[in-house]
Amino acid sequence: MAAPTVTLTYETTDVFTNVAFGGNPLAVVFGAEGLPDSTMQKIAAEFCYSETTFVLPPVDPTHTAHVRIFTPVAELPFAGHPNVGTAFVLARRGEAFGRPVGTELSFEEESGLVEVSCLEGPHSTVANWPEGVVGAVLSAPQPFAAHGRVSAAEAAACMGLGAEDVVGEPVIGSTGGPYVLAELASAEALERCRVAPAAFAASAAMARVGKVLGYLPPPGAKGGGGSDELQLRCRMFTARGTEDPATGAANCALLGMLASRRAGQANPNPNPNPSPTPNPSPNPNPNSNPNPNSNPNPDPDPNPNPSPSRARCAPPSRRASRWAGPPRSWARPTTRAAR
Repeated sequence: MAAPTVTLTYETTDVFTNVAFGGNPLAVVFGAEGLPDSTMQKIAAEFCYSETTFVLPPVDPTHTAHVRIFTPVAELPFAGHPNVGTAFVLARRGEAFGRPVGTELSFEEESGLVEVSCLEGPHSTVANWPEGVVGAVLSAPQPFAAHGRVSAAEAAACMGLGAEDVVGEPVIGSTGGPYVLAELASAEALERCRVAPAAFAASAAMARVGKVLGYLPPPGAKGGGGSDELQLRCRMFTARGTEDPATGAANCALLGMLASRRAGQANPNPNPNPSPTPNPSPNPNPNSNPNPNSNPNPDPDPNPNPSPSRARCAPPSRRASRWAGPPRSWARPTTRAAR
């Protein structure tokens, strides 16, 4: 006898961009109540986006939803762009589980409660874009914590650099999921970065975390910053051989670390044994993720009073409008069946 068919609906959207098919893609799946973890993982693997979220009924009815986040190979306790994109989709839908959804949302996740405030207004780059939700401000679920350090040589090798390109010993920082945060010596070094999966596999510490963010410090403030408004240049790489086009969780951790340094806490809560996100594999399959815009492992952790992360989502495009009819977002709602 054939297994019963479960019909799911989903929307896809692009985060950290105002251009369709730019930024970081996300699939938001509805109707997955009762699906086993293994099936959710297979669905995320088939999308092969950096992440896929499953929107489930909240345990606490005062919250908007229980959200589970999967990369193509593992579930994450927290990630930035999936929360921004999921909030964007839900706010534009206007309801979830029979209740209205406004612009203040709260998501139950493995790492804790994630609160998201949606940004409203016309989209300045697209004609006839209706007023409404265009992005979100995200607060990380945990205060920033540092979980030890790795050597400059190990972190540098994972980015295709030499130890001389990294300043000091990179910190393992988190606001909900761990990242190696490596300050780089120059813009030229940042541009030379190339992900090196074999170097992740060769380092126990790097393989355990599975993600490294190379960054340039704020201008005029090595390792810190005197202003609440910062412009940073950074790139994030994973053990699976991918570069994330934009990552919210890693940047939350980075801002938490910089804020902690500014407050005079060079290494707050040093714990050499964090509980990192499950790392796909130190020896990745190069054919496992054909989507060049995928980042399979984003997470982090900001400071006890984190600066929220602002992000916009992509506008509608002609192609998206053709798929979705009059779209509420450029996201294209579609239906899939999972057995």
